[in-house]
Amino acid sequence: MVKLPSHEDRSFVAALNELSKEHSAAAFGDPGRLVIGKARRQLAFASAAWMRWPNLGDGDLRTVPVEDWHMSKVDTACPFWIAGRQQYLDALASYLDALREPELQGELRRELLGELGVHLVEDVLTEEEERELAAYWAPENPVFPFGAIERISGRRWFNYGPVLPRATQGTTKSTLTVIPTKLGAMPPVVRRQRLQERIRAHATHLVGVRKHTAFMQQYEFDQMYVNYYDAASRSNINFHHDSHACQMGTIAGFSLLSACELQLRALDGGITRPPLRIRLPRRSLYFLSGLSRWHLQHGIPEMLETRVSLTFRTVDRACTREQALWEQTWDLLEAEEAQNAVWPLVLPDGEELHHLVSSPEEIGCGVFRLASCSAASTAFVGATNSVTRVPRPSTVVAGTVGGTTATLAVESFGADADITGLSFAEPLANGGGTLRARAAIGASIGSPSVVAAVSGSGLEASSCALQGFYPPSSTARHTPPLGSVSAAAAVIPSALAEPPSRDVPALAMPATACAGDVSGSRAESGRSGCSYYAAAARARGEVRSMS
Repeated sequence: MVKLPSHEDRSFVAALNELSKEHSAAAFGDPGRLVIGKARRQLAFASAAWMRWPNLGDGDLRTVPVEDWHMSKVDTACPFWIAGRQQYLDALASYLDALREPELQGELRRELLGELGVHLVEDVLTEEEERELAAYWAPENPVFPFGAIERISGRRWFNYGPVLPRATQGTTKSTLTVIPTKLGAMPPVVRRQRLQERIRAHATHLVGVRKHTAFMQQYEFDQMYVNYYDAASRSNINFHHDSHACQMGTIAGFSLLSACELQLRALDGGITRPPLRIRLPRRSLYFLSGLSRWHLQHGIPEMLETRVSLTFRTVDRACTREQALWEQTWDLLEAEEAQNAVWPLVLPDGEELHHLVSSPEEIGCGVFRLASCSAASTAFVGATNSVTRVPRPSTVVAGTVGGTTATLAVESFGADADITGLSFAEPLANGGGTLRARAAIGASIGSPSVVAAVSGSGLEASSCALQGFYPPSSTARHTPPLGSVSAAAAVIPSALAEPPSRDVPALAMPATACAGDVSGSRAESGRSGCSYYAAAARARGEVRSMS
């Protein structure tokens, strides 16, 4: 006979779970290392709990000042907190005891898990959808090499949405914070299956929605983490909290290829029970919210069968005061941030990284995309803060656009910049004969300026643009923003009037005083060849920043 939590315990825990969701706090539980953000949330929870249970500890709730924070925090040694904590941990122990019993199944088990903030929906995905999703990240497919391997756990993971730091001060975890900048998009297979919309529908029903903005925003699910658990490596994830500062209050996850155990545990010394084990079947969807999100840590033990998981979270944009940073393009990140970045594998416009570069190693070189070219020949330039620009031999490649052959020539001007890869990206045509191409450019000293020219008949697009992203890992900051230039024919070297070949001489960059900088770049007036092409285009009013 399973001993269930008492009615009083269930009412208390269910109410705590709601307050935990409302205030993004661990309730009376141990939240882990207390930082200022957690302390504020804990204080807000304590005030709400005191209003709800004014007789706990004779209502004696106290705070203590923290000079470094210029605020007060909850005095966890006060009678109110001690009484509330003891009642919660006793009740939590009864939940863990009951849920550990194999006889407890069905609706009652779902209710108890729900009161801890755990929800599970089985068979959300069809077998065909599971196959399509798993195939996208399969070892034989081009996305797989772009996953990062965590040595400790043996899992390979793929990041979508925010730019993440590789290392966070004070922790060995790589997923605890985000770098504020424009978020990348979801991969095509996720958009095609409308996974985010489907998660929101289930979350609204199971987790609940409050009628104010904070609760509606937590269901954006704009970050996705894909984990590939290799059975041969016995991949796992150790116990951890997801970020309390940079991610909102509901976590959702799909399980593909095999079932697994999700384990939950409390950090509190007063809980001596083993971790709670929850079986996640194939094609199921789970949610962690409230107490299971903010108080309990979660982990996945060693996998004996290969598994793929898709975990969705919502970035808490309130983690920075500078809200404008969320619209910042990736090429504007400071050098230190760029060097420490884990780049999303899909750009904000939906372009997949493995279509732009042939290997992960190219990401550190600086990657540029040519997006649309004019009818006959168009030159464009992305100028940077390099003091000296030494022309390098041009790299030329030809491709076909809507049946018309077009040729792209690219040169780099930098203290030590060499074009390491250049090709037309797929698809070659993008409506109206628009040409798209990419160039990966390495720069070990300084940042390169890039000049490109395109020729070919029948190209009908009205402008051309060089867009920079995935900044180089060198110490120099990658400035632009790179400009978008629709240049006059006069600025095109005559040698490029016809499709260029490898015998074409380097594009001329005369030592001419410049009218100013190029679309936000820091090239100073008078520097050798800093913006010859852009100056001509600026006179026509045709230089604009990339968004």
